Amino acid sequence: MKRAQIEIIGLVFIVLILSIALLIYVSSTTSRELTDTGDQLYKSFSSNELATGFIQTLLQTHSSTCQATVEEMVIDCGRTRSSLRCGFSRTSCDVAEQLISSLVDDTLDVWGMPFHFTILYRPGHNITFNSFDCAPDVVGTSAPGVFLLPYFPDSGVARITMGFCS
Repeated sequence: MKRAQIEIIGLVFIVLILSIALLIYVSSTTSRELTDTGDQLYKSFSSNELATGFIQTLLQTHSSTCQATVEEMVIDCGRTRSSLRCGFSRTSCDVAEQLISSLVDDTLDVWGMPFHFTILYRPGHNITFNSFDCAPDVVGTSAPGVFLLPYFPDSGVARITMGFCS
């Protein structure tokens, strides 16, 4: 009888040691997943804030060529009848595209951030800027910054989106 009791006690110790090892493994795995989720949320939030801030700043940028902001040029470009003339028969679309390209080159490209930026004036008429390793289907899991600019009093809106690749 003593031998059976000793074997049972040994078996209990083995089960106890395995249970403690399993508990330690599960707790470390869970805390690592929570840290990864927190990092992903922070990255998603910061990317969305950067995209939104970039678009807001871009829209308020003033062009001396057209004597208008990028927002006014985008709205003018999307209307069926453009009213802004920007010298030497350049349209607001041309100047807006050149100014946006310059700002993207001087900021996002310098920072080395892969991005996708689009202004959709109306179906079939848009401006798109991508970094070389980022396309719309590769944009990260974060929601892109999105702005809608109405063509008041005309109908329609310009849709401006920006997202960063992971």
